[in-house]
Amino acid sequence: MNLSDVVPSALFVIPSPAIGGTRDLAFARRSKRQDSSSQTSRNDNRQTPCLAGRRAQNDKGNTMTKETLYFLNTFSAEKEAFEPIKPNHVRMYTCGPTVYDFAHIGNFRAYIFEDLLHRVLKWAGYRVTQVMNITDVDDKTIDGSRKAGVTLDEFTQKYLDAFFEDLKVLKITPSEHYPRATEHIPQMIQMIRKLIEKDLAYVGDDGSVYYRTAKFKNYGKLSKKKLEANIAGARVSQDEYEKEEMQDFALWKKKKEESEPSWPSPWG
Repeated sequence: MNLSDVVPSALFVIPSPAIGGTRDLAFARRSKRQDSSSQTSRNDNRQTPCLAGRRAQNDKGNTMTKETLYFLNTFSAEKEAFEPIKPNHVRMYTCGPTVYDFAHIGNFRAYIFEDLLHRVLKWAGYRVTQVMNITDVDDKTIDGSRKAGVTLDEFTQKYLDAFFEDLKVLKITPSEHYPRATEHIPQMIQMIRKLIEKDLAYVGDDGSVYYRTAKFKNYGKLSKKKLEANIAGARVSQDEYEKEEMQDFALWKKKKEESEPSWPSPWG
């Protein structure tokens, strides 16, 4: 089977101001071109770059051909053979939408890439379990629900439904799991408790909890950024919370107004 057999037909994303001004995307699908018999013959004989065959067992224990994939390691800047932590099983965690508005063309570029990766891994013979998170509570969703005069769930569900509709139009392979932030608050609290106990997080002057990046010596290693280049004690103007260092980030934000949706926690 060729790699092209698992990748859907080409997709075009076309700006469409005719959709009432609320959604700026329309999707058109281009049919596959029929390859000539000579082209097909050439394709059957060509070698796929960065792949090498090997034998493996599938989930049912049957012998199958597995392809070795090579990925660019952005940290080492070298192409390396891919080996999952659990043999023959790839577990993918991919960022999903923050559902405060309709997803736009830039968002779907990331989701299409994730889908292509998912498909290639399956084509290579791996079992794939993909998790895509749904951020359904943050400052933007809370502000949007307040302005719309509806509950947080009502506000975010509209955009979540639209997101799944667009995934179908784009023929993006569904993830196995779509955990929503609001459905995992107890787990978040438990993790934050452990970080505070290890002195890796702290409660700021405003009552919010922040991750203490200075305690993680390898923080910034993957992005190759040096924390020493930042100004110690600087504040991020758009984030109206008190923290020790500019690069520290919020793990738990204290509510600004009594009317905001909130959950009980040790930090308010």
